[in-house]
Amino acid sequence: MSSDSNKMRRCTFVIAVMAVFASACSDQSVDLTCAEHFATGTSSLSKLGNGIAYDPGNNLHWYQCNAGQQYKNQQCTGDALNVSFNATTIAVGDLVAEEKLPPNLNWRMPTQDEYATLTDVPCHSPMVDVGVFPDVKPETFYWSGSDSNNADFACGTRLKDGRQQCRISRSSFNPTMLVAAGGD
Repeated sequence: MSSDSNKMRRCTFVIAVMAVFASACSDQSVDLTCAEHFATGTSSLSKLGNGIAYDPGNNLHWYQCNAGQQYKNQQCTGDALNVSFNATTIAVGDLVAEEKLPPNLNWRMPTQDEYATLTDVPCHSPMVDVGVFPDVKPETFYWSGSDSNNADFACGTRLKDGRQQCRISRSSFNPTMLVAAGGD
């Protein structure tokens, strides 16, 4: 084989490798943390004050702290509920009855679909706007109000990666977020 043929093959190989790298650079998926992504102001949520964020596309109001916490001076204070599913259901009802949540909204646990509106983002670690939800717990599943197919299990969403499942033991300890549909 002539040296010209070898040079041509090497050049073709180098060009092919460069084309692969160049196409990878133009890929629309970018490996960003959500802190980096939302720092550019791309959030669909708007902060209304008093610890409430509003999602106009889905007509949802989100409490910016985990259930059990208080929103003060743009921070979440106190301990998040981290109890069984049944205890969480009772505690959320008590929080609403005791008016320890912002008024005028019917607060409850989010459904799986409502959590998905937060985690459908082109970023990770966790997959939510951490500027809006400053104390999210990414390493655990968050209880959901969605029904499981089995009475022994409940549904939840892990905000770290948006993973959803409905086979979480109801006796497990997990936090929850709070949401209200519609409202003022």
